[in-house]
Amino acid sequence: MLANKGIIVRVAFHICERPHCQLTAISLQDFEGQKIADRNLQILLSLSGVVAFFIGLFLQDLKATLLILGAGVIITGLGIIPPWPRYNQKPVAWLSKRSVAKVGSDDEDEDGEEEEAAESQSLLARIGRILF
Repeated sequence: MLANKGIIVRVAFHICERPHCQLTAISLQDFEGQKIADRNLQILLSLSGVVAFFIGLFLQDLKATLLILGAGVIITGLGIIPPWPRYNQKPVAWLSKRSVAKVGSDDEDEDGEEEEAAESQSLLARIGRILF
């Protein structure tokens, strides 16, 4: 049991040795990788379901159908769940933190307030688009 945990930790650190990768589950798969994983999930589960159905129909055995379907789910899980490198081919280039300007005069304060108002309006617009 402890050996398995050690292997998982070593694999996670090995994958994350690249400079653009962080030790978070989100960064181990980019958006294109999620798209590929979802497509593979749908194809493999559908294929295993169809194959299991027809073999079970031919053999007239529900147990064989469920075993083949279970094997298909396990194979699909092994191909989809681990953070394989093919799912991080195009890593996301995150924006750097904005530098905070020092406030020196009242004119700069007004500019800063206008920028904050514009940012809050754009944030509200984004939230509205996401929710509605």
